[in-house]
Amino acid sequence: MVACAISDKPIGIDIEYIDKNIDLNIAKHYFYNNEYKNIIQSKNKAKEFYKYWS
Repeated sequence: MVACAISDKPIGIDIEYIDKNIDLNIAKHYFYNNEYKNIIQSKNKAKEFYKYWS
């Protein structure tokens, strides 16, 4: 992975590995109801989870 950022202010970069073994209780606790529902209804729950997580 490579990232490059140019700024005159502090910035951050969040890189996540998409692990297929996600804990859906985390999503239920931290995400909005509609986001959680989108994850549960998705064919690829891990990809949908990380879309909201990072």
